[in-house]
Amino acid sequence: MGSPSLPEVYERISEIFSPPGPRPLLTQALERLDEHLREDERVAVFLEAPTGYGKSTLSLALYAAIKLGRQDLGQRVIHVLPLRSIGTDLRDKSINRIYTVKSSIGGQFSVLSEKDVGLQQMHSPGSPMLCKRFVITTLDTFLTSFYKMPASEIHKLFVRGTAHYEVPRACIYTSVVVLDEFHLFLSSRSLVDGKSKSLTSAVACIRALLDAGVPVLVMTATMPEVVKGAVMDQLETAGLEDAVVEVRPPPGDAGPVKRRLKVEATKEDPVSLLQHIGGDSRVLILLNTVREAVELYHRLKGKGYSPVLLHSRIVERDREERLMLIREGRERKVFVTTQVVEAGVDVSFDVLITESAPPDSLLQRAGRVARYGGEGEVYVMPVTEGGRAVYGDQLPESSFEYVAKKGTLGTEMLGLIDEAFRGRNPIDLYHYNMLTDIDRYPSCSHKFAMKVWDVLCGFVRDGEQITAIPRQYLNGTVNLQEQTFAMDEDLFLRLVERSGTVEVLLESLERRSVGFQRSHECLARDLITSGIAAVIVDGYDEEVGYVG
Repeated sequence: MGSPSLPEVYERISEIFSPPGPRPLLTQALERLDEHLREDERVAVFLEAPTGYGKSTLSLALYAAIKLGRQDLGQRVIHVLPLRSIGTDLRDKSINRIYTVKSSIGGQFSVLSEKDVGLQQMHSPGSPMLCKRFVITTLDTFLTSFYKMPASEIHKLFVRGTAHYEVPRACIYTSVVVLDEFHLFLSSRSLVDGKSKSLTSAVACIRALLDAGVPVLVMTATMPEVVKGAVMDQLETAGLEDAVVEVRPPPGDAGPVKRRLKVEATKEDPVSLLQHIGGDSRVLILLNTVREAVELYHRLKGKGYSPVLLHSRIVERDREERLMLIREGRERKVFVTTQVVEAGVDVSFDVLITESAPPDSLLQRAGRVARYGGEGEVYVMPVTEGGRAVYGDQLPESSFEYVAKKGTLGTEMLGLIDEAFRGRNPIDLYHYNMLTDIDRYPSCSHKFAMKVWDVLCGFVRDGEQITAIPRQYLNGTVNLQEQTFAMDEDLFLRLVERSGTVEVLLESLERRSVGFQRSHECLARDLITSGIAAVIVDGYDEEVGYVG
């Protein structure tokens, strides 16, 4: 018996999950991928499918096909996410699904193994060199490792000047690469800066992978034309336009999940809105900043509600527990969160009350309502001053005006992003060409990559994410994977300005108080060369997290 086709593997797997049966767009994406692979042709499939469509199942199907003998796919699947916050959820879901496939189907599928799954991000060293058979990682870790600076050895690289950089590159080049939630690679800050570092790096990587014949699958629910155009222009310039395959729903097709949303722009206070909503409804209130979410949480408790609070500055262990409550707990009805549930988290609500945000973010948020079908309500509030600090003025205000005028949320909203970027190219060609040289030429070694990384202050992020650990967790055995959270660069610098010194936990787990002074324009470089594993913070509240 020959190796199975990709649609055959997917269809077999899809029958055991709910709702059972294959999704047409996913089958089509795998058919097109298969066609190119069978002809030994380079291929990048760009898949657009609605939120809740089950796109992440494709990575499971690709992994299963590899284990069943599809060597033309490479040795592994590397699933790349834009956000750290959704990695743990996808890892746990993938492990559970592999167990279900083995126990429900058996036979050939018994070769699948939960041990093949590895989450590599920050302090989750599930696959340091990206060599497991089913790797889940972040865009930052993936691209840094691809461009000769392995994320798991970056401290060693800056201190000793050496690292095993060709190992993760070899693993990437013998993989099928899945880039998920691709629309998030265009950061809102790009409107201010004029260029998108993350999108530039991602496009340069896609071009390099296609040059080498690595299969690529790009997935998104919302693809603005400005993003698509930027990718296609660079691939066409490289002579790779024939490798690009687009799979998208036909006009007017909302997908297999039929839902009807009532959408309304409102300036009413969220607490007042909540009091008008039926008591049996599951309500998600999504705000743009941690401070706003915590303040609303306290107000709701004062009104007699028992809300669940989730945001990025809650330690990983507690975030997983709260995500479980959001996902499975039917007895809790009100959930207050920030953007951490915006993408990649499989949860559904009856009602969404959200602060306005850029159009792609609003569409993702609305995708959490009636996710499995039925009716739901969405209320969009004006952006606050805190929200403007995150997203700027233009796109959140345009989104609110659109909803107020149209009373709907649809992909047509993405035209607001295209309008905002009209006449601009978000690709930084200087950055793009430097990355191309790093990948292409052996003479551009890891030392050259380090110089470029220094100039750009990283290949992806516009601002550094600093690991923080609450002081109360230092009394026992320190677990950097479960007892830490990430704070942004601005919050860290405010902390330094207030006290003049910061207490840190070194890689050796030794504590040290340091008078932190930037010796380099790139904060990340200072933290790495100092061997700082985490910043120790006071004021962490186990109920509401760290507000700062």
